[in-house]
Amino acid sequence: MTMNSMTNLFRPSILIMVMVLAVITGCAGRKEIRGIPPVIQLAQLQLEQEHVTLALRLRNGNDSPLTGGKLQFQLSLGGQLFGIYNNTPEIDIIAHSAEEIRVRVRALQPEVLDNLRALGQRGQGNLVWQMDGTLELDQKVPPLFSQGGRLFPVPGRDDLFR
Repeated sequence: MTMNSMTNLFRPSILIMVMVLAVITGCAGRKEIRGIPPVIQLAQLQLEQEHVTLALRLRNGNDSPLTGGKLQFQLSLGGQLFGIYNNTPEIDIIAHSAEEIRVRVRALQPEVLDNLRALGQRGQGNLVWQMDGTLELDQKVPPLFSQGGRLFPVPGRDDLFR
């Protein structure tokens, strides 16, 4: 057998092997993103008579939905502890999306609400907020979170900060 005839004999089997490897690697697909905790942002704070209503925005960076939820946090406004939240809101966030939930938090000290109303009436400045707590979901994601930022009074609305 000559070298040329051996090459002709192996050429179809090499071609078949390359095609099989291409199909196998094509079926592997990309790795699924899981286990990332949602990002929690305080989108809005509305002053009520004896409490505040918070609009919390939860962003899901996973390839799968996040469901369930037991939410506990301490909210500090302007460096002072404002209130504590401990409840089980319904959380259902589809993959790569964001949902907004509304929760009520009662002020630990009623005079803090008066100070917030005065800040809203002036319509100037900003309100530094800090939220530390846990969010337990049905999926395996780290439950602890710590977020902070600034809220600004909405012009023409004494009771609203965004």
